Amino acid sequence: MSFLEKIRAFINDAQRYLTSLTPRERTFLGAGSGALILFIVLVSALGLSRAIARREVQIEERTGYIRQIAALAKDFRAQESDRQEMERKLMGANVRLFSYMEELARRKNVTIGDMADRGVTGGDGKIKETSVDVNMPRISLSKLADFLSEIERGPGIIKVKKLRVRGRYDTKEELDVSVTVATYQVG
Repeated sequence: MSFLEKIRAFINDAQRYLTSLTPRERTFLGAGSGALILFIVLVSALGLSRAIARREVQIEERTGYIRQIAALAKDFRAQESDRQEMERKLMGANVRLFSYMEELARRKNVTIGDMADRGVTGGDGKIKETSVDVNMPRISLSKLADFLSEIERGPGIIKVKKLRVRGRYDTKEELDVSVTVATYQVG
């Protein structure tokens, strides 16, 4: 007997059994079958919805990771750009700090009392620092702020390392200021 014949025989037996049932037994069998099918569908749907929920959580987690990676990549690009800009400035123009300070003071109409070249330090590595001490007597706060701002916008890398401000006793509008300014370049 082949497989198809076995199936046909099973279907025929099932039909004979169903026809021999009373209407009340058929109703109970139909209700039971419907309940079983409904149970199977609900269990399948519940399992499917749980699987979908797990996948959605995984997708949300991975989307969060992707956002973090994108933010880190953006930060990296910005820092890389800053690093390259800094390297370009270090390799750039050789700033004569003493001359630059004199010229800037002349342009900004700032009186320099005295200036002392502190020389070059840190030449053992790749980057060397040249610094100058500048004393400015009788300078107003607004002129000082403008002057310091202009110093750091200069060519190459020029930074104010130290700032010492003393108020004057003879006039409250003016200050005595000592500044240490440094420039950096590849040595």
